[in-house]
Amino acid sequence: MSLSLYQFGMKIIKQFGFFISWFPHPKLQYYLRHQGEITRLKDFVGTPIWIHASSGELEYAKSVIREIRRHSPQIPVLVTHTSLSSLPQLKKLDVHMIGVLPIDEKVSVETFLNKIQPRAFLVSRTDLWPELILQLKQRKVPAILFSATFATGSRKSSALASRFLKSTIQNLTQIYFVSRDDQLMCEKIYGPTQGKILGDTRFDQAIFRLQNSPASSLPNYEKLIVAGSTWPEDDQVLLQTVLQLKDKSWKWVWVPHEISGPQIENLKNRLHEMKVKFQLFTEIKNFKSWDDLDIILIDEVGILATLYPLARVSFVGGSFKKQVHSVMEALAAGSPVLVGPFHHNNREALEFKTKSWVVEISSSDEFVKACQKFDLQAIERSQEILSEVKSRCGATQSLISHLKELNPSIFK
Repeated sequence: MSLSLYQFGMKIIKQFGFFISWFPHPKLQYYLRHQGEITRLKDFVGTPIWIHASSGELEYAKSVIREIRRHSPQIPVLVTHTSLSSLPQLKKLDVHMIGVLPIDEKVSVETFLNKIQPRAFLVSRTDLWPELILQLKQRKVPAILFSATFATGSRKSSALASRFLKSTIQNLTQIYFVSRDDQLMCEKIYGPTQGKILGDTRFDQAIFRLQNSPASSLPNYEKLIVAGSTWPEDDQVLLQTVLQLKDKSWKWVWVPHEISGPQIENLKNRLHEMKVKFQLFTEIKNFKSWDDLDIILIDEVGILATLYPLARVSFVGGSFKKQVHSVMEALAAGSPVLVGPFHHNNREALEFKTKSWVVEISSSDEFVKACQKFDLQAIERSQEILSEVKSRCGATQSLISHLKELNPSIFK
C-alpha cells in the first residue's frame, strides 16, 4: 500500500511540478525545475558509471569518483544530485557529466535511463529511489549502495521504512556496509541482503583532503583552539570561555558557519565589548606572531581543512544548536574534538567519544577543563588519533576491487 501511495504521489508531483516549483522553497524549486537534466563537462565515448550523491553524501562519493577516474580513465562518469547546495562542489569534480535525478516516476525514469544507458549505478550511503532501482534491476544494470549505514533510531530503521523500502533494498544488486552492526540492522529490518562490510569511504576522502590542501598561512601556536562551523548557539558558549582560556594563554581560530552577515557582526561586537584582541582573516597582512592577538575570525570560505592541523584542540559547531557538523576532518588532522550535547547524529563523534578523543561539553567550565586535559601529552594523543583514522582507510579501493569481482564488465 505504501509503495502504491508513493507511486501515485510521484505522478502528482510530475503532473503539477510546474506549479509546485513556484513554491517559495529554493531547494524544491531547483529540483523540480532541473530534474532529469544532464550537463556535459567533457567529451567521451561509451556508457557511464553513474554515481548518485545527495547533498552531504557527496563526501562519501568523492574518493570513489577519484579512484574510478584513476583506475579506468577511459570510462565516463556521471554524478547526479538533488540539492542545490551541492552544485558548486559537483562542478569541481573530475567527471564527464553532472545532472539532477529525475522524478521517481515510471516515464521520467525510463526517459532518463534511455538517455544515459548506464553500465552501473552506485548510490552514496542513502537516498534510494524505488522506481529507479526497480527499472535498473529490470534492465540488469548493477545497482550498488556503498558506505551504507543503518543506525538504530534512524529513519531507515523505522517500521514505515521497512514497509516502504523493503522491496527496494531487495532489488539492489549489492550493499557495501560500513560495519557489521549496519549489516545486522539492515537484515533485521529488511531481511537477507547481498551485502559485504567494507568500511566508510569518507575516511579516505578526509586523509586525501588533508594531504592535498595547501598549508595554512597562519603560524603555529602551541595552545591553539580551532572552532569550526559554529552557529550562534555555539558562539554563546564559546564567548563565555574566551576570557577563562585567555588567562591560560590559549588562542583561537574561529570559523563561523556564516562568514558574513549578522553572525560575524555579532561576534565582532561581543569581542570588542570583552576587550579581546581579534582580527579578521582577510585583513591580516604578514602575520608572523600571535603575541598581540587572541582570536582570528575566519571570513573566507573553503579553508577550514587547512586550519585543523594547527589545533591543539578543536571544537565542531552545530553541537549546541541541533546537530553537529562532521568531526572527521579534525580527527584526520590528529586533533581531539570538543562537541556540545547535540552530536548523536554523527557516528564518528560517538565512536571516538568512547576513546575519549571526542569529548562532550555542556558549559564553558567543562570546555576549559577539557582543554587543560588535552594540553597534557598532546603529541602522543595526536599520534594515537591519526593511527586510528588511518586504520579505517581503504574502503574506496576495497569497493573498486569488489565491483570488479561482482561484475567485471563494469570496467571494460
